[in-house]
Amino acid sequence: MISRCLIVLTCSLTLSGVWADPILIAREHTDMSPFALVIKTLEAALQASDAPTSLIWADATDMNQTRAIIEMEQCNAPFDVYFTGYDATRESRLLQVDVPLTGGLLGVRVLAVRNDRVDELAARVNQPRGLVIGSGSGWPGTRILQSYGYSVQTAPYLSLWQMLESGRVDAFQRGIQEAQLELASRPELTTLPNTLFIFPMDFFLYVSPCRADLHQQLTETLTAFADSGALEQLLRKDPTVQNAIAQLSQPETRVRVMAEPDDPDPIYDLLLRYGLTEVQALLRQQLAN
Repeated sequence: MISRCLIVLTCSLTLSGVWADPILIAREHTDMSPFALVIKTLEAALQASDAPTSLIWADATDMNQTRAIIEMEQCNAPFDVYFTGYDATRESRLLQVDVPLTGGLLGVRVLAVRNDRVDELAARVNQPRGLVIGSGSGWPGTRILQSYGYSVQTAPYLSLWQMLESGRVDAFQRGIQEAQLELASRPELTTLPNTLFIFPMDFFLYVSPCRADLHQQLTETLTAFADSGALEQLLRKDPTVQNAIAQLSQPETRVRVMAEPDDPDPIYDLLLRYGLTEVQALLRQQLAN
């Protein structure tokens, strides 16, 4: 049974236009700290507009992403908005707000590994079938890794950390910015050094087809925020973003750009418009090849 517990944020937000109701947005995880950058971006964009409303987080911790998308598509979800990684299927089934929320950084992926296996796995990372990588059920990155020959084990988010610690998977693929926060409380784990995968991916807001009015308002609000340059300014002031960019710029870092197995054009266009300069440069290199 879908939990309908609602958690109301106390922050005061402002939006353009007249809003009929508060925004009901899915809260997928009990611990939302790894998504602090996304939440900060969303709140800043909303605060930059004109008319006040409230943001309400609906408990979706009992749903994986696949189920959440189905419930939204059928207008049965206890929320109207869901933020998740880009996927062409989601874009076709839901209403996507076409502004990437982390400037493409979600697509910069690191491999979380056990400290005692760093040397072993560093020697094997370029042998795809020699590694078992953990990835979330329904995550877009799962399909990308599989299309490049990697063995992927899927499971719920919290289970994947347990599987990594017990050795049931060799690595757990995470966003470079997410991993900085997640590994701070897991001293027995680290990231595989000098190894980055780039997926053409980012967090986007997805809106139920039943709320076309809300989709239009969110699109206008976030597009104005991004086009003004405020989105990139906010991202570049964040310490985790600064650290991620520094890692991208290190000459010893091995970067492998991976494309979606099907038509990637829509996400490429959005990342080349709104992505951070460093991410855009890597994607342009791939497109030129």
